[in-house]
Amino acid sequence: MSDQTRKVQAYYKSTNFDYEHFWSGKRAQALHFGYYDSPSTPHEASLLQMNQKLAEFAAIQPADSVLDAGCGYGGSSLWLAEHLGCQATGVTLVGYQVQKARKLAAASPAASKLRFIEADYAHSGLPDASFDVVWGVESIVHCDDKALFVREAFRLLKPGGRLLISEYLLRQDPPLSAEEQARMKPFLDGWMMPDLLTPGQYSEYLTAAGFQDSVFHDISDNVEPSLKKCHHNAAKVLPFVGVLHKLRLIDTIRRDYTLANCRLYDTFREGLWRYQVVVGTKPLA
Repeated sequence: MSDQTRKVQAYYKSTNFDYEHFWSGKRAQALHFGYYDSPSTPHEASLLQMNQKLAEFAAIQPADSVLDAGCGYGGSSLWLAEHLGCQATGVTLVGYQVQKARKLAAASPAASKLRFIEADYAHSGLPDASFDVVWGVESIVHCDDKALFVREAFRLLKPGGRLLISEYLLRQDPPLSAEEQARMKPFLDGWMMPDLLTPGQYSEYLTAAGFQDSVFHDISDNVEPSLKKCHHNAAKVLPFVGVLHKLRLIDTIRRDYTLANCRLYDTFREGLWRYQVVVGTKPLA
């Protein structure tokens, strides 16, 4: 087990209460941000709309088989199976998430189309060419070798299959200064993200792995209300986290996570990163 794997497992164990009670929603079971087509969109509806929008970008069809890489509680897999009728396999490093996802799947009308396994999405051990779509929504940010994950996704995809990655991409031009990188550090460290890439870096990795026709979608404007909500929730408790940490009522991970939830929107407003979706296609031959 790598040091990064241990960090990610510890992070989700420590922050599980916060995600379950203040973010994921009973229907959505989401660990990702929401997509707002209107400022008045309710929070949980925005989480579900994100699944719908990303499914459109990846052109997912009922006959498709989808690998949900870093599936969390399985919310996206459940939505895809229940609303589009496709097969969905969720992979996560976190044992508790697998247990919860399996429980939710058992109660789903699409139970036969769902499976969840505890594994590393960059070393999945799953068969070659077994999926039509590899879906990574705000999960690949935890990977310490994103080029390795892209190559693994290429191996797992059938000819004509699509890789979708939805996450936070750094500003490419001009590159971040040393001072700007320092301002990003609490965000990255608090969410156990070794680094973030620019669109150009992802393009290089996708091309090197063999993908073609890579397309980037900047949906920052639609995601910004969700970022603001995350910031607002954290800002309410930020003045108290230092005291709670000293009293050992919360651990260091939850303290740093709260700070990261504030810093993510600060750095977004400064223009240091944008929320983007990249879709790459594996050639037919």
